[in-house]
Amino acid sequence: DLISASVVQREVINGVYVNYRIKKLTKTDNRKTKQTEFDVELQMPLPIASLKINIKDSIDFCRPISVKFLKDSVKTADGWKYNYGVMTHGMINSLSENEFKFSNEIVQKIKILIENQDNPPLTVGALTVKGHECELLARFTKQASYFLVYGKSTAIRPSYDVSHFEEKIPVILKTVDVGDELMIKKEQISETAPLFKNKIWLWGILIVTIIVLGCFAIKMMRTEE
Repeated sequence: DLISASVVQREVINGVYVNYRIKKLTKTDNRKTKQTEFDVELQMPLPIASLKINIKDSIDFCRPISVKFLKDSVKTADGWKYNYGVMTHGMINSLSENEFKFSNEIVQKIKILIENQDNPPLTVGALTVKGHECELLARFTKQASYFLVYGKSTAIRPSYDVSHFEEKIPVILKTVDVGDELMIKKEQISETAPLFKNKIWLWGILIVTIIVLGCFAIKMMRTEE
């Protein structure tokens, strides 16, 4: 006998994406490693949500791919050393759209490695980098001059009551006009200048002091004799 029944519906909202402009794109076909390498540089560090690779070839293909992002760099005597972190691994093939999703990774430089194995390199068309369109929702209870400040690396995440009642936020909201951007100048801490900036003066004073002390020592030795 049928005791119970239930219906479950899963709905995924993709959201609205914004295309990011690529500042610099470099392609390298390495025959020794059998890899095609792409170096992608964006205008600034941005949250990446999607990367799509458009292949122009009409042949069937299936090749491993890895997407990395620049974590940090160190300047050494042999030049700059770059440290990359892995964003994703996967496969590109002729049966899919070759689009990879990310959880809003904030990056500026991306490295894409396609493993060609024993096949000739693919003809890659445009690379499409996207991010989610972000909105800032705020609740104002009093008329006042409000400021939106950003750029502090040590700032902590604020906590507001409205964040606990998202289901009560109206669908239609009033748009707030943002004024001109103002730069907050940091006060320069005045450094105390050293007494002698040039080391030649310091060495000169030391030499004169040594000579004077030497003369006094010789004079005292002669007096004792």
